[in-house]
Amino acid sequence: PRYKELGLIRASYQVFKNEGELVLYCEHLQTVKYNNPADFVGKTEK
Repeated sequence: PRYKELGLIRASYQVFKNEGELVLYCEHLQTVKYNNPADFVGKTEK
């Protein structure tokens, strides 16, 4: 993200059919606004 008050989260989803048969896997990247950006200074990946 371009702004210090924003970050990225990654959510992954798996859908199974029957006994452990994976039929869908996806990942979503979403930009979110920090509640308190000062808590994450120096703790985020670039």
